[in-house]
Amino acid sequence: MAAEFSTSAIAVRDCRIRLMRGGAGDPLLYLHGASGASWLPFLQTLTAKYDVIAPEHPGFGESDTPGSLDNILHAMDSARAHGVPVVVVRHAAKGDRGVFKEGTEGWNLHKDVAARPADLLVDKNLPSSFAGTNLEKWLRENQIDTLTVSGYMTQMCCDSTAREGFHRGYKVEFLSDATGTLTVGNDSGKVADKDLHNSVLVTQASMFAKVMGTADWIKKLDEK
Repeated sequence: MAAEFSTSAIAVRDCRIRLMRGGAGDPLLYLHGASGASWLPFLQTLTAKYDVIAPEHPGFGESDTPGSLDNILHAMDSARAHGVPVVVVRHAAKGDRGVFKEGTEGWNLHKDVAARPADLLVDKNLPSSFAGTNLEKWLRENQIDTLTVSGYMTQMCCDSTAREGFHRGYKVEFLSDATGTLTVGNDSGKVADKDLHNSVLVTQASMFAKVMGTADWIKKLDEK
């Protein structure tokens, strides 16, 4: 019989990670990437044999990266206060994948982002916010020539959007402390979150974007 899940939160570096846990038997760490809700049926099956520990992906569900998330929200609020249009981007996985599958909890916007007004909501299936979306059409129609990038993950959606924006002729600003990532590993190796984040910032600053902190970006708005 499937077990009920308990929830708790732990702090890992500057991240608050929500944990779902249930079942009996040997411990099983299940790294599913996004919010546990979209994986719940499968996780419940595993609880018949294992003590399942399932952490959420920071930035989704009830997990967050307090420093970067707070800065994202500050940037949104300051943009609204200064009449700067705000575009919110939501990623949906193609096909029947659980992570970011449309309609699941992992696909939903973070509750604090969703609670704030936006001038445009962009739904995308690829890392770049321009790929297969109406973003550029909307930017041109509203005579916008500068993009300020914040969000997750630094090396994926943020980096891809900033690069493509640059290639399409936009001025790009990349908020160093309102973007974030995790330690990433695959068959090619492993990169710590801080190193991965910093490498993107250095590359962005070399050609594609003006890299700056959120406080400096807000100060620039205040001075206009």
